Amino acid sequence: EPIGPTLEAIQQEWLMLAAGRQDEVARPFSAILHETFTVLEERLEQKEQPAYKTGFSCFDNYVGGLQPGSLHILAARPAQGKTTLMLNWAMNLAIAKTPTALFSMEMKDRQLVVKAMASETPVSGHLLRLGRLEDNWQKVIDRAGEIRNIPLWICDRRGMGLEELRSRIRRIVRQHQVKVVG
Repeated sequence: EPIGPTLEAIQQEWLMLAAGRQDEVARPFSAILHETFTVLEERLEQKEQPAYKTGFSCFDNYVGGLQPGSLHILAARPAQGKTTLMLNWAMNLAIAKTPTALFSMEMKDRQLVVKAMASETPVSGHLLRLGRLEDNWQKVIDRAGEIRNIPLWICDRRGMGLEELRSRIRRIVRQHQVKVVG
């Protein structure tokens, strides 16, 4: 029997034991309704959505930001800017001090950082990749110094299976209190 699924099952059981709870098959509507209204009342009193902002106000206003426990799937044809959009979300969240993890199975971590620096400075990505910075080198250095300690972790491991991805996400959430994973 493959070891991956067995380890995953053991890890799930361990997490449930550590949390001191048993998984319910389903929850009654009345309990969920009560919790929902409690959250809605809190939001009404706060006058602000308790969500993580992506930095894209149209998106944030439409979906209410990235809510804890929510799943958003970003899909499009190849070369439509999915990685760039996800990287921009991750950068905006991390700059706003929200611990964020970004997983990329198509671009290396250094490529992602160059892309991020291109969006954070007035330097084109093309010139940055080529190292043709002439008058802009100091701007790149200054901005890198400003954002170098943002709470962003990047994993560029290729060929991960679902079990390994889930394991890595759990580990990074536990080690760094990551709130958003992309």
